Amino acid sequence: MQTVRFYSFKVKETFDLDKIAGYFKRTRSLKWSDYIVLDNHIVESILKRTIKGHEVILYQFGIVSFINFYEDEMRDFLALLDQIETLNYTGFAKDYEHYELEIGAFGETLHETLQTVPHKQVTEMIAETMAKSVGLAHVERALEGLMDQIEPLLIQMSKGRVKVDRRTKRVLGEMISFKYKLAQSIGLFEKPSTSIVLKEWHDHIIEYFELNDRYVILESKVDDLRKMLFQYYKFNQSIKDRRLFIFEVVLLAFFPISSLANSGALKRFAEWLMQLF
Repeated sequence: MQTVRFYSFKVKETFDLDKIAGYFKRTRSLKWSDYIVLDNHIVESILKRTIKGHEVILYQFGIVSFINFYEDEMRDFLALLDQIETLNYTGFAKDYEHYELEIGAFGETLHETLQTVPHKQVTEMIAETMAKSVGLAHVERALEGLMDQIEPLLIQMSKGRVKVDRRTKRVLGEMISFKYKLAQSIGLFEKPSTSIVLKEWHDHIIEYFELNDRYVILESKVDDLRKMLFQYYKFNQSIKDRRLFIFEVVLLAFFPISSLANSGALKRFAEWLMQLF
């Protein structure tokens, strides 16, 4: 019985895959593909030691998946990668996944289900699903932070006090950034166009990491936030329009008197009244 170890980490918002491929002298066969696979031979030359079954997959949305790596080996690889593209370790301890796959005489096993399937395709499928799960966790944390910022705005609106200030504009800007981050992090949901067995595995792994359910929940929350912010802006605009209307009425009411005062007629009229009395 052999165990395949998987680790996925979020280390950057996005990778420049062309730059990384050029460094490792790898040719991207498909320019539109959003990942690069570094096989055991390349990893061995990087770590400068004899290894077996190691593989690294770098996804464009800033996630790196390690297959069969130990902690010191991952640390050495990330140190090299940091020289190619500056990494961000802010959420390193939070945005990660770990999984182990057992391989026995009957093939790869997942949840006690024995099936004989191509090893490489299954391992890369698991690594990809884990990467998407990590990306989704990163987005979920960003959503929590965004909701914390929006809460004071909603409290103001419930009290009838709204004001589009720098903070509101910043939150609106972060909403746009958040939508972009959401699209970046979960752009690989197509099922593999191979055998029926692989499609079943893909569905099973997606269900294991609850990706579909998590995405639906996130999408619903984002839509709710967008609607609430729109109502906040609309309410603020209506208050501005009402204040402008009152200001215009006041101007129209005082305009004739101010015109008389400026022309001197009001002073002469007051002197004439004094003479009468």
